[in-house]
Amino acid sequence: MSIVSSETVLLHSGLCDAVVTVIVEANENIFTEKLYSSEKDITLKDIEEEYSEDYDVITVICETPLEGVIYQYGNYNDGSWHTHGKTVGYA
Repeated sequence: MSIVSSETVLLHSGLCDAVVTVIVEANENIFTEKLYSSEKDITLKDIEEEYSEDYDVITVICETPLEGVIYQYGNYNDGSWHTHGKTVGYA
């Protein structure tokens, strides 16, 4: 796994070719949300700021029809986003 910039753009404003799934694990509870489009660019930092209050681990799956990337935050307690894996199209 490699560290990735929190400024990585997941969704570009006005484009609908990607699906972003946010999975937040907190206190043995799991919360899931899907993002399909946005009025502004969405970055990993935006996700972190939105969901980081009571999380243990944040997993983000950013998928397009042909490829995808899985990111994790909080898994190593180092304050960094990590590339956790890749997919071939929608998982």
